[in-house]
Amino acid sequence: MDNNLDNIPIIVQHHEHWDDSLQYLNFQVFGILVPKSCNYTNLVSMICNELKLQPESTFVKIEYQVKDGYPPFKIVDDLHINFYIELKKKEADFTIYPLCVTTENRDIQISAYSNGSGLTSNDEGMSSNTSYNNSDAVSKEVVEDYVDYAEQISRQMLDMSPEPTIEDEIIEISKDDVINNRQNPELSVLQIYKDKETLQIVLSLYAIRNNFQYKVKKSCKNQYLVECLDKNCNWLLRASRNGNTNQFVIRRMVDSHTCSLEIRFKDKRQETTNVIADVIKHKFSNIKTKYSVADIIRDMKHDHNVEVKYNKAWRSKEKALEIMRGNATESFVELYSYLYMLYTTNVGSVVELQLTGNNCFLYVFVALNSSMKGWNYCLPVVVVDGTFLKSSYGGTLLVAATQDAGGKIFPLAFGVVDSENDMSWEWFFEKFRIAYGRREDMVIVSDRHESIIKGAKKIYPEVPNVFCIFHLLGNIKSKFKKNLKKIKDAFFSAANAYSVTKFQYHMKELEKVDKRVQVYLEDVGYKKWAKVYSGNNRYSNMTSNVAESLNSVTMSIRELPICTMLESLRALIQKWSWRNRNEANATSTRLTRKYEELLKKNYLLSVDLTVNPTNHILFEVFNGDKKNVVDLNVKSCSCKRFQMDEIPCAHAIAVFQKCNIDPYEYCSVYYKKETMVAAYKETVYPVGNGDTWEVPQTVKSLIVNPQEGRIRVGRPKKRRCKASWERNGKTLKPIICGKCKKSGHNRRSCRNPVKND
Repeated sequence: MDNNLDNIPIIVQHHEHWDDSLQYLNFQVFGILVPKSCNYTNLVSMICNELKLQPESTFVKIEYQVKDGYPPFKIVDDLHINFYIELKKKEADFTIYPLCVTTENRDIQISAYSNGSGLTSNDEGMSSNTSYNNSDAVSKEVVEDYVDYAEQISRQMLDMSPEPTIEDEIIEISKDDVINNRQNPELSVLQIYKDKETLQIVLSLYAIRNNFQYKVKKSCKNQYLVECLDKNCNWLLRASRNGNTNQFVIRRMVDSHTCSLEIRFKDKRQETTNVIADVIKHKFSNIKTKYSVADIIRDMKHDHNVEVKYNKAWRSKEKALEIMRGNATESFVELYSYLYMLYTTNVGSVVELQLTGNNCFLYVFVALNSSMKGWNYCLPVVVVDGTFLKSSYGGTLLVAATQDAGGKIFPLAFGVVDSENDMSWEWFFEKFRIAYGRREDMVIVSDRHESIIKGAKKIYPEVPNVFCIFHLLGNIKSKFKKNLKKIKDAFFSAANAYSVTKFQYHMKELEKVDKRVQVYLEDVGYKKWAKVYSGNNRYSNMTSNVAESLNSVTMSIRELPICTMLESLRALIQKWSWRNRNEANATSTRLTRKYEELLKKNYLLSVDLTVNPTNHILFEVFNGDKKNVVDLNVKSCSCKRFQMDEIPCAHAIAVFQKCNIDPYEYCSVYYKKETMVAAYKETVYPVGNGDTWEVPQTVKSLIVNPQEGRIRVGRPKKRRCKASWERNGKTLKPIICGKCKKSGHNRRSCRNPVKND
């Protein structure tokens, strides 16, 4: 590297004198290169060497002027030379601030520096004002911060010299001086804006508020010049870049209008979609906020007195959403970086990305470390489901969740795939098994989607895959149209029956309503939907409500670009984890609140029961003429609730009261406080702001293209198409063909001859 880059060129004037008007006359000139780290002694040596003088026998007086007529500054120590160098660094013109040097022989002057007396002794009677401790020099107390002082001097020069002008000045400021607020109400000279775009938005809003219009005369990466729309008006504003930064500084502004009222109050040309989007973007900070185009038109009229047409309002809304939530296409470019940060901040997580042969997005899977560690303290029940995405590129969100000891939703994993098909569900289950493995007595709950059934059977052949009874009821309603209310009551009663006797009773009732339903359910398989026939304990998870509820919570999130959506899901898990951890730690009972209430309910039911001991293990419990047998050795009751719910039923509690036994010892470990605390022991860590990410270049260079296929035309669907039985009994108007006038099809699919009127 060239060492000259660390040197400062300085003009030195010598063999001259100062006149009464503080002008330096009759001088000679030479130039030197002074290092930025130069001290006073080295500077004197350089000057003496150039003038062929001996520093030991010569007194060198060094001065410089900051402007004409201004008393000269003297350089007498290291502090002064540092100040001078900082001042020179602010100027591009090396001829500014030349050094004025006067030399004297030391044999005619005795410095008072050594004794501090301020006296001199020579033949001429020279006064002490030429000593080293000179009172005209800038003192250390005055110049406490030479950098700041140099900036002040540089700014003072603006009014005295034609170059550099205010347009060319580089202004150094603190972060607090930079304007980031795009709603800034006032404009003035020397205001510094974060970037050109911020200045443009502020200027547009300023014009709207003050009822005038302007046109852009010049706009480039270095300058921005605007004038009033009226040629006869003097108003103008000129701004330019602040050095090599992105900041823009208002250099000149004529803030007076002489334009006509017709031009000033005409349609506002500054009300662009970019400006409106910036004004309304805060309305979408909450993902659940509903802010319609009609609301935009109303608010712009009320708050800014601006008439906005529907099309412009709609386009402004789309831009505002993109500002707040990101661009759907660009989000795929950032996907590798986001997943890298997610993995590095939450060490131990399983994060997988699957691309096609041409680097197009296919699948992504995320299981956070906190969920993986907490899984062993939750119910061994995995509820899976898929729901469609509402963004431009569509796709499907797959989720897996369970319940913690408090009965709350505990998200396990989520993935984004192209659609619910055999390959996507198999891939999801493969990654899920890598992350969570298999637990004893594990069960998978889902709807009857064929791809879920195939994927679960292939990856988890040893784990029962049972069905959600609500979805199964939907299948029944679609297939059998009559007596739906009676079918529903009998079916739910049979599904939730604790004993085979009660199950058979309700199935006979169902057979009376419609024998075809009983045959249909038998073909499905009783072990797939009936609690009493389930191989592993479902813990009352007879539906997929855990996953369905999670899908309901994420309804608004599903509209977001992929990176924003994944981060929103992570943030949701973080929020739930923190809240549930606090609730678990604040629990004062031995069981969590949900199961403490259930145990209390069973206590109340046990009050009227009578206990007849057989031995210290086996007991008969009577409720009138009904009898149940409780076996403490195997934690069972003939009513089946004790062993299936894994919490003492009313019969068991009656036994515990008689024998003075602690009922909490017979409750499942999955219902206890310490289990819930352990489930949320691990922390979900944030990934931080994208500006602070430290991502290796090798990761940044990896390319992820959007999903193959074109963006769907038209307004994206926000809700799924419901089956006829889900429409609250409402019947749809039949479709009538526009060609043949027959029902059941439309004109596009019509194969009948055209009907002539």
